[in-house]
Amino acid sequence: MGFRVGQRVMFRDSRMQGLIRSYREQTYWVEIEPGWEIPARQSELIGLGHEHASHSHAPKPEKPPQKAIEKKPDVAPEPRKSPEANPTEISWEKKPSFPKVGRARVGLGKEKPVQKTKKQSSPYPISARGVYELDLHLPALYVQGRMPKREEALKVQLEHVRVFLDWAVGRRCKEVILIHGVGEGKLKEAIWQEYEHRIWLDLEAAPYAEYGIGATRVRLRFSMRGL
Repeated sequence: MGFRVGQRVMFRDSRMQGLIRSYREQTYWVEIEPGWEIPARQSELIGLGHEHASHSHAPKPEKPPQKAIEKKPDVAPEPRKSPEANPTEISWEKKPSFPKVGRARVGLGKEKPVQKTKKQSSPYPISARGVYELDLHLPALYVQGRMPKREEALKVQLEHVRVFLDWAVGRRCKEVILIHGVGEGKLKEAIWQEYEHRIWLDLEAAPYAEYGIGATRVRLRFSMRGL
């Protein structure tokens, strides 16, 4: 049983969710952000429900009655003393003005420091070509913390790949690099077996001059509707 346009779905083995906007050539186009669509097959999706209307017909809650404000009797103001009556008193009806000193100093105040906005740092390194990379060697993944056992290392590495690809989709990256090394080839084989048939991803060998034979380039397919 297929999905309907407007139905909310989730990608298998991923935390990405979105709404199905169209179905063409046996491919669903899922909008994960406004105007940001990713293709997927039916076998790659899990149905979550339908799009709900944003307007609610529930009656609005009545406002609580306001308490009556008691009016206080009018009291005649005390007569204002003039400066002539007491020469030691100073009338502050008009605030004293101070001359401007410099460009940023007014009166007796101090110059306010200019706050600099901090640049958002990426959790992943970026190459000279501007492509984000994920180093899947265990020492690179576990700079701090416990090193995983041999039998659970592959599972941990694949989880890092999933998180990295989800992050790349949210970042709207056109391509990323997975550095898996050579070794026995089990990690590369597992990555290709898991993602080679995803129609929103294209896997190929990374440039040999930069990475040798120990890396895979992942190209992300998407459609920017209305942008």
